[in-house]
Amino acid sequence: MKKKKQLQVWKLILIYIVATGLSLIIFAYFHHVNPIGDFNYVEVSLPTPTLPSTSVPTAIPTYTPPRTDEPALITPTPLPTEPPIFAPDEHRSVMTDEMLITENVRIELLTKTEGDAVFHIAEIWLRDVTYLKTYCAGGQYKGAWANKEYAYRLAREVNAFLAINGDQFAARREGVEVRNGVLCRERMYKDVAVLYYDGSLVTYDQDKFDIGVIEENGAWQAWSFGPRLLDDNGQPMTEFNCEDYVGKRRHPRTAIGMIEPLHYIFVCVDGRSSKSDGILLTDLSKWFYDNGCVSAYNLDGGATSQMVVQGEYYNNPSKEREVTDIIYIGID
Repeated sequence: MKKKKQLQVWKLILIYIVATGLSLIIFAYFHHVNPIGDFNYVEVSLPTPTLPSTSVPTAIPTYTPPRTDEPALITPTPLPTEPPIFAPDEHRSVMTDEMLITENVRIELLTKTEGDAVFHIAEIWLRDVTYLKTYCAGGQYKGAWANKEYAYRLAREVNAFLAINGDQFAARREGVEVRNGVLCRERMYKDVAVLYYDGSLVTYDQDKFDIGVIEENGAWQAWSFGPRLLDDNGQPMTEFNCEDYVGKRRHPRTAIGMIEPLHYIFVCVDGRSSKSDGILLTDLSKWFYDNGCVSAYNLDGGATSQMVVQGEYYNNPSKEREVTDIIYIGID
């Protein structure tokens, strides 16, 4: 009788293990191999503001000026409104493995180790926000479901000098998504980051975002993954709108931050390797603050975390994973 009870217990344990394994396989399949279809697709061209590039629409929260007591991320550089930061004309453009300088774009690249993590950093200045573009696998938002691709291949398709993975929007049905001025999805999913036409990057808590703001004033890009990494006052955060396994463990990360409108930082932090342990969200939040950012937003990470420069990986992905979208700056 005792042996029969033990056999039943082992059967239950075996059933539990098999069921758990199948659940994980199904999750991995629909999250990474064949993401679910988007039944909430819309296609609405948003208004383009006629305001000067230095003005912020009144319905959009203004940004806090960058702190002047913080050291520059790479080297002290004039603000983007001062012509010397860009090439005087197309004949004096510069492109190297670590830098791009054109009439409209300046990008400086740097890789460094801080603590137990390797950071791949791109500091970016733009004359106009429309130089910061997004591109979806298959060439269109709806086409990404069947055409997801490695980030470096998408970057080559659009002749990008610099590209990072986006928010992997195909992994869920929800999420406010704007791609190059077109509203593609409007259902909420956690925190939202909006890049407005004046160049300001504003992040919103899930409960505080109003879709009417971008419908009325327009937006150039919007992403839904998160969480946001700095609060409304540009201060570091210790609590985040995400699951514990995302926020309280070290992972490879991709994130974007704004020092001021038209002046940004892209960063990929390597992880899951002998050379880099990844980073906690609390440490990433403080890192953006320490480097002068007033807003910052976490994008998809883990094996999705990819930075590409001139068509080749600049970071060291933990493994290759196909993505549905990239954020990039082309060679103009």
